Amino acid sequence: MQRILLSIILPLLFALPLKAQKDSVQRVINKEVWVPFIKAFNEGNTEAFLAVHSKDVSRVVENSIWDYKEYAQHTREGNAAMKEHKQAQKLELRFTRRVVNGNRAYDVGYYKGTATDADGTSRSYYGKFTVLLRKEKGQWKILMDQDSPEDASEATFQKASPME
Repeated sequence: MQRILLSIILPLLFALPLKAQKDSVQRVINKEVWVPFIKAFNEGNTEAFLAVHSKDVSRVVENSIWDYKEYAQHTREGNAAMKEHKQAQKLELRFTRRVVNGNRAYDVGYYKGTATDADGTSRSYYGKFTVLLRKEKGQWKILMDQDSPEDASEATFQKASPME
């Protein structure tokens, strides 16, 4: 009986430090990437937004892949249009899968964006994101970013886990 209990308990004891380590790394990723990403997105701050991305970033959009230069250009244009039309935006993220392996991480989840026009009219939109991150010079950066409206709704957003 003792052997059976030990065979159950010992693997759990070794798994707990690994889960704690993974959670700790995810908190660092949240602090270094997701918190500034959301803040910069909501403020329309292009430079702060780009700062959380690797210079090697690939942004997958529909049927094309943008490099850093193209991504920066589209981000600048989008933020300029938002400011010109006096629009505000709010982005929220929730996660369905988070994997960390050394200096790479993989995050999948749903976002909810709310755009508010100058007259106060607002509308929400949803998407599913997939992101590959890489630690560069001691700092986590987004290496690949892709999102789509596939299976995205208020319901799928609410089912996903909020950022801790």
